[in-house]
Amino acid sequence: MKKRITGIVLAVLFVLGFIPSANAQQDVIEKLKIDRIRSIQVREEGDNIFLDVKTIISNANDKEIRLRKGTFTFHFGSAYKPGKELTKKEIAFNSLTSKGDCDVVASKDEIEDKNKKIGDAEKPFFIPFACEEAEDIILKPQGSGAEKVENIVVFHVKIGRNPSGAFESLMHIMNCIGYPEIKTPRISIEGNFYLGMLSERGWSEVQSVKIEWLFTPDVQKKVDFMEGAK
Repeated sequence: MKKRITGIVLAVLFVLGFIPSANAQQDVIEKLKIDRIRSIQVREEGDNIFLDVKTIISNANDKEIRLRKGTFTFHFGSAYKPGKELTKKEIAFNSLTSKGDCDVVASKDEIEDKNKKIGDAEKPFFIPFACEEAEDIILKPQGSGAEKVENIVVFHVKIGRNPSGAFESLMHIMNCIGYPEIKTPRISIEGNFYLGMLSERGWSEVQSVKIEWLFTPDVQKKVDFMEGAK
């Protein structure tokens, strides 16, 4: 009986102590990054409207990482580039003409794209390499060269229960990404989860770990629809 109790205590210490300090835990978190967003699709399911956001997440740790019991909240905003101020009418005119690169910025009094909550990701998450939907997110070590691994995770972000609420969120997203000449879109994902690491003895984890991924996507400034005809 005494040996059994001792074994349980050791197991608990191992689970709680695999990341021995706040600095070490921060180091593990900083090695998890959103590399890029491959696609964002709008989908209706029942009374809900979703954004299916396909992300590529890199894990620069040398161990497999698990995010368990996770909640993820998505925000969209934009940062203005330095330059003179424009009105909404001037911005619309410049966006519809072919004057080349524009180094001006919208007046914050005219157009304001503050960081706005778009919605929460609902489980399950789709993990392509597992060919199934899952409650947990598994992030494999990224590797290098020909063995480099892409961790693809699709978040199902609920943006509204009715068309008007979803439309408001979609309009905000379009305003954030619609003027790449004069402002830069920003996406932030706030996560809260149990952080696990795989070792030879199995999974160990710490609870209530928080992360904020800040992502600045590249938006193409010019689209040549007739490129193939030239």
